[in-house]
Amino acid sequence: MIKFGDGTYKAGVAELWNGIVDVRDVASAHIKAGYTPEASGRHIIVSGEAKLLDLANILRKHFGDDYPFPQKQVPKFIFWLIPLKYGFTRKYVSKSTGIQIKFDNSYSKTDLSMSYIPIEQTVKEHFQPILDDGLL
Repeated sequence: MIKFGDGTYKAGVAELWNGIVDVRDVASAHIKAGYTPEASGRHIIVSGEAKLLDLANILRKHFGDDYPFPQKQVPKFIFWLIPLKYGFTRKYVSKSTGIQIKFDNSYSKTDLSMSYIPIEQTVKEHFQPILDDGLL
C-alpha cells in the first residue's frame, strides 16, 4: 500500500489479481471456527477479488490526487521486461499477469455465518493508518 502512495507504481501496474480480505474478518473466522461446534472442514476466507488497478482506483476515490496512485494498467510484455524493479520474476509475470482468479467463499458464509467487510472499506481503512502514522 505504501508503494501505491509513494509513487513507486505511478507509471502503472500490471494486471495482477489478488484475493482481498480484511484482517478483522480473518480474526472473526478464527473465532467462529473455534467456537462453533458444528463447524467443520476448511474455509476460504476472502471478501472478493480485485486487480491492482482496482485498488488504486479505490484509493484515488477516497484520498484524491494528493498521492501518485497508479492510473493505468501496464501491458504484460512491458511488465515482463522490467519485473525485478518491482520485486517480481519473469516466471511469475509470465504465469500470473492477466490471469483472473476467483475464490468461492460460500462455504464460510454458510458454515461459519461469515459476512465480509467490503473490499472498498478494507482498502480505505488500511491506507488511512499509513497516513496517520506518517509513513507517507
